[in-house]
Amino acid sequence: MNASTRCFVLFLASIAALHAAPFQNLNFESAQVASAPTNSTPWDSPDPISAAAALPFWTVEEDDTVCNAVWGQPGALDETSVALVGVNGGAIQGKYSVALTSMPAAPTDYYHYASIFQTGDVPAQAKSITFLMQGAYGPAPIVTLGATPINLVTLSDNSNVYTMAGDVSAFAGQTLELKFLCEGTGTPYAYNTSVESGFEMDNINFSTVAIPEPSSYAALISGTALLGAWILRKRRAHPNQVLIICDHQWPLVVIKQ
Repeated sequence: MNASTRCFVLFLASIAALHAAPFQNLNFESAQVASAPTNSTPWDSPDPISAAAALPFWTVEEDDTVCNAVWGQPGALDETSVALVGVNGGAIQGKYSVALTSMPAAPTDYYHYASIFQTGDVPAQAKSITFLMQGAYGPAPIVTLGATPINLVTLSDNSNVYTMAGDVSAFAGQTLELKFLCEGTGTPYAYNTSVESGFEMDNINFSTVAIPEPSSYAALISGTALLGAWILRKRRAHPNQVLIICDHQWPLVVIKQ
């Protein structure tokens, strides 16, 4: 690499660094409800609101079309949509959540897939990404970093609010596009609800805690059972004792009144 080329590469790197920033509004609480522009996109929303106000820092797309409007609340229609949940209540956590729905079997003049995305810095020490999800049906969400799909696992189920997680350790410290895509499977005009897809999401978070390997789940379950038996014996022997058992990643506190 000659000196002029090296200088040009360094110049581009410095420009990229200036534009790099942390991911923002990952809990969707920066939302504001404002009227959508006249003749907004998508054209089929029955209750359109401004996408820029509802989802600041995010870009909204249906198929490959950037949208300047989102639905003000999920509707009971077989249509592709991005909706701000919480305008009339019902958010997973806090005041607002986001719902994505896809209807790939809709007629060709309708949209078929929905996504939201933004570009930012993956924290240098990030090992996993987590988010809350509920009301899911059809194919699972597709989460990508820099167009690379992230394999998702379910960490917990709390009254049908699922904590989803994926390994992002390979992307730590990079500036990449984070995208959540709702994509069903089907053929236009072949209406069939089984090919629809939809989910509500909230509270996206980059974590320094690694996701347990699938092979470790069985050991975790077995260890939990043994731990439970030990606690039961201790509680019978010392009914008023407070037991605190901690691990550096997965704390467990058991208190006997």
